[in-house]
Amino acid sequence: ITLTYPDGKGDFFNATIEGAYVLNETRNGQYSISEHNYLRSPSNTWTIEFDCPVVGFGFYGIDVGDVDGQLNVTLEFEMPDGDGDLTVKVNHTMDQSGNVFYLAFLDEMNPVTKVTFRNVGRKADDFVYDDFTVAKPDNVDVCHPDFGVRSEVDGGVVCCCISCEACGGCDCGTFVGGASKCCPASIFEEGMECTTADQCGCYIVPAPLPLGTLSIGDGVCQDD
Repeated sequence: ITLTYPDGKGDFFNATIEGAYVLNETRNGQYSISEHNYLRSPSNTWTIEFDCPVVGFGFYGIDVGDVDGQLNVTLEFEMPDGDGDLTVKVNHTMDQSGNVFYLAFLDEMNPVTKVTFRNVGRKADDFVYDDFTVAKPDNVDVCHPDFGVRSEVDGGVVCCCISCEACGGCDCGTFVGGASKCCPASIFEEGMECTTADQCGCYIVPAPLPLGTLSIGDGVCQDD
């Protein structure tokens, strides 16, 4: 099964599902959340793999754990020094047929390439799933607070680096990182747009005023 998602920029990316199939009927506490179709795995283990890394993933679990099943979800990360993974034991202490929950993760710093679903409890407990949501790195916010500080200056917005004593000011060129990382006018002049969460020294919204001169408090000064 291949799912196709819009990337928010006029293009698409795919997610490939193996080990599960689509049903469109309500039975034994199993049903769809929206529309008519939902996903079921006869082997109790199935995977969804993305053709590009994602930083967010969510799903509805339906009829999970009512006869002693236990859902574990393993996230496989794209790591700079090789792949890593994390297995999460889903806390679904519900013993009623037809129960439903929504589970999601969002981690801009650790993109995921593959998710594996396993029933590690009683195998007779069939789980079903619906309404998967995903987010690519460029679908989420930029200027993560671990790396940068946002500053609105005369209608524009920049992301100064976290190393700067302040974002802007008449002495911003002397801050750690220099003018290109700490001075809004210089950042606007460099013309580098913020596109990732770990980027700084870039603009989020272009400045409408002439470059190089920005309002500082009650006066105006050359900030670089």
